[in-house]
Amino acid sequence: MENKRFVWLLSLMALSLVVSLIGLLTIMSRLPVSGKKMKTGPSADVSQTSPHLYTSTTKGGTVIARIGDKKITKPELLEQFGSLPPQMAVPFATKADTINFLNQYLGLELIYQQALNQGLGADSAVLFQVQEAKKQLMIDKYLATNLAIYQLPPSEEDINAFYQANKARLGNRSLVDVRAEIGAILSRQQQRVAYQNLVDQLWQSKEVEVYEESL
Repeated sequence: MENKRFVWLLSLMALSLVVSLIGLLTIMSRLPVSGKKMKTGPSADVSQTSPHLYTSTTKGGTVIARIGDKKITKPELLEQFGSLPPQMAVPFATKADTINFLNQYLGLELIYQQALNQGLGADSAVLFQVQEAKKQLMIDKYLATNLAIYQLPPSEEDINAFYQANKARLGNRSLVDVRAEIGAILSRQQQRVAYQNLVDQLWQSKEVEVYEESL
């Protein structure tokens, strides 16, 4: 029973993080109209705040709760539950489990709406963090897309060569014992090389100047 409660606690913590991230993405999904000049400061898409923490992509379904004009449907709750990492997911074993999960979800929505009422949707510090989060998400997406072609598993020759050159570093363990560890090391090295090559290509294609004397 205690283990189950502990897992539920972890799941609910993960729910908070997932819902918060989805809220950020919802805010950032509204792009500014092309052709209009933007004022200095947070971009228009960042400053537009969704009236609800999360809007389901699933239309219809049985309404299981309501907060003001916001209807919570069963498919929406299941969709939210499905957003949890697999290791955090806990089956809806009982009705009490489902109600507990729903209550946590409603609690987050209430807190979000209260934050909006206090004007935090236009808070400069919040908007700055949202903008920084957007930049990082864009970078991560770009790298995941453009470096994927370089993510090839290390060859047996590379693994054996690394093992022979680094036996002492590896504690003189057998190759069988350290094969996975070597594979991870070589993969990270491959990622660093691919990343640096990408940066070098972009550097050469743009007008980049560094004024070392000003440092």
